[in-house]
Formats: sequence, C-alpha cells, structure tokens
Amino acid sequence: MEKALSELARIVPPGGSLALFITNQAASDHKIERRARRVFGRQVRTHRLLRRLLLHLNNLLCRLRFAPTHAATTLLVFEKRR
Repeated sequence: MEKALSELARIVPPGGSLALFITNQAASDHKIERRARRVFGRQVRTHRLLRRLLLHLNNLLCRLRFAPTHAATTLLVFEKRR
C-alpha cells in the first residue's frame, strides 16, 4: 500500500491534486449486506431503497459533524505543493 501511494504521489505534478475514493468495509451498508448473506445466502444484494436510505443517513451524520465511521466511502483529496 505504501509503495502504491508513494508512486501516485510521485507522478502528481507540483500544484496538482490526487483524489482517492476509498471503500469503507466497516460501513453500515456493508455490515447489513454481510449479515443478510449469512442468513439468506451469497446472492443477496442490499436493496436500492436501503442503499438510498443509508446514503441519506450518511449525509445527515456528515452535516451533524459525526465521525465518518458509517460512511460507505470516503473521498480523500491531496494537493502537492509547488
């Protein structure tokens, strides 16, 4: 992981940006999906409505300044100094 991040940082030009979209395996929707698979089998997918509700919950928690521990993904943006 460290080597890959170092390589990404190396190729960003001075003054450039690097954005990383990271999936959170500890997110609420992943936990719900894992539990459903244990009960119903491997073919279970989280229903679109449930995903939308979890997204709205995530946005609410973000606005209320809660820690992003339940977020399905995180977008990290880094800027390289000139």
